[in-house]
Formats: sequence, C-alpha cells, structure tokens
Amino acid sequence: MPAGRWLSSYGAAKAGLLHLTSIMALELAPKQIRVNALAPGNIETDMHEHFESAGLAEHIRQRIPQRRFGQPRDLDGATLLLASDAGRYITGAVIPVDGGQLLSWM
Repeated sequence: MPAGRWLSSYGAAKAGLLHLTSIMALELAPKQIRVNALAPGNIETDMHEHFESAGLAEHIRQRIPQRRFGQPRDLDGATLLLASDAGRYITGAVIPVDGGQLLSWM
C-alpha cells in the first residue's frame, strides 16, 4: 500500500500482515502448512459506506484501473485457489484482488 496521510495505523497493520505471512510461511512449511494472504482493494462492504457518505467514492473509483469497486464475491476465486489443493504448492504469497489498484500507484 502506498503511503498516505492519516493512515499510519492502517499502513503499519498491512505491513505487519505481509511480514507475518512470510515469516509464518517459512516457519510452517516443513510441517506442510501453507500460509498465504489476500490483499483486497476497495471492496463494497459496510465499512466502505464511509467513502460514499464523505463524497470520496468517485475520486477513489477513478484511481482503480477497472473503474469499479470490488464486490465481496470478487475474492472467491483467489480464496478458493489458496484454500484448495489447486494451490497446494503456494505458500508465502500475498495475492492482490484489487482491480489493478496497486498498479495505479506505480
């Protein structure tokens, strides 16, 4: 996640999750335990309503290459991959499910 003002606790939590995923994957791999994470972008949830009420939604939407907010069901494919035997050789991965939003910060 890119840096932004007033987001220090959010950024620290995200960074902690990324590092925790890597460290746990290394520690648990010998036991055949996989540790992965999803990095969802702006998903329309109850928490997301704050952006709408603050008048920020359209500005945020324009920064997403797919020009839309995600739906909770948009996480299904990556979740199924990581939770099933289809992803049995994947560990330590963080998969962005964000409509290309991370790319727009490059």
